Amino acid sequence: MSDRLLLTFDYELYLGERTGSVHDTLIDPTDRILNVLRSNEARGIFFVDASYLMRLEKENDSEYGAVLEQLERIVASDCDIGLHIHSQWLDGLRHGTEWRFTTFDRYRIHSLGLEEATEYFRACHEHLRSFLPGDLAINAFRAGGWCLQPFDLLAAAFRECGIKYDFSVVPGLFVDEPPIRIIDYRAAPKNRSFWAFSNDPVRPDPAGRYWAIPVTVADVWGWELAMSRLALWLNRTAESGGGRGIATPSRVRQVQRLFRNGPRPISLDRVSSRLLRRMLPSRSPEFVHCVAHPKRATNVSLCQLDEITRSRETIGLAEVAAFCGANQSDPPIRSRDRMRRQSSAVAS
Repeated sequence: MSDRLLLTFDYELYLGERTGSVHDTLIDPTDRILNVLRSNEARGIFFVDASYLMRLEKENDSEYGAVLEQLERIVASDCDIGLHIHSQWLDGLRHGTEWRFTTFDRYRIHSLGLEEATEYFRACHEHLRSFLPGDLAINAFRAGGWCLQPFDLLAAAFRECGIKYDFSVVPGLFVDEPPIRIIDYRAAPKNRSFWAFSNDPVRPDPAGRYWAIPVTVADVWGWELAMSRLALWLNRTAESGGGRGIATPSRVRQVQRLFRNGPRPISLDRVSSRLLRRMLPSRSPEFVHCVAHPKRATNVSLCQLDEITRSRETIGLAEVAAFCGANQSDPPIRSRDRMRRQSSAVAS
């Protein structure tokens, strides 16, 4: 059993009525996260919304350079980069320091259809890859809004771009809000750190060519989550970004979700320190996978990040690849020498 921790961050703006400004939502909170990671010699994987970067470049936006400089700081901080895509940026328009979306019909990349989705995926992958040093590869992916299904529509893009590791599955998650979010991960194993798959990311296949790296989940009572949110509200805990996500169906549905018992992803987002400690297992067979978003960073979540990275060993993509039994001839994610060194350490 191990106390290893895999930290993943979705590097993105808010994607609803208010995106927030790039500095409040991305630059400032990410720099604060990197400071905590460096101080504890910890690492993480940042899934960068390449569709947003492409939009910035197309608009010749002045913030493009600031984002690229931060990506360099992320890599220099010994962290990894993965691909993240929100195809709704095809419908984004500049509005002062923020953005507005004319429609949310293209929230899921699946809405583009097979041919266009494959081409858009390829363009996003190449755009992100072009910023990185020559010995770094992009072979890890997380779907925007966790929307990976049906996988058949993305399989060709995975093959063409060399994506091998997917981080989109949250075991037990079920969302039926067409056309925006359609997710059914109820059949995914809940007590495994990874598995190989072929055509369905929730069904392990030992002969599969891809690897699912699910977010670790813990069973939470609805009242626990409600008390956690109340504690944060009473402490006037404000998120760095100040934006708003995509609209949910109704207040009634929000309350129903809040009080629903069941598996919840282990996350630094909107959770009290008491509940986070309760959810985090003291030991796991390989590693615990915890997710966060810089835009949702608060003073509380940064203290939580400091606490868990001081007490646990953090791992990156090289170690994940070693756990999955990746062939060392695969394109490296970090520098070749560093990857060999880390993989050897895990094996021993």
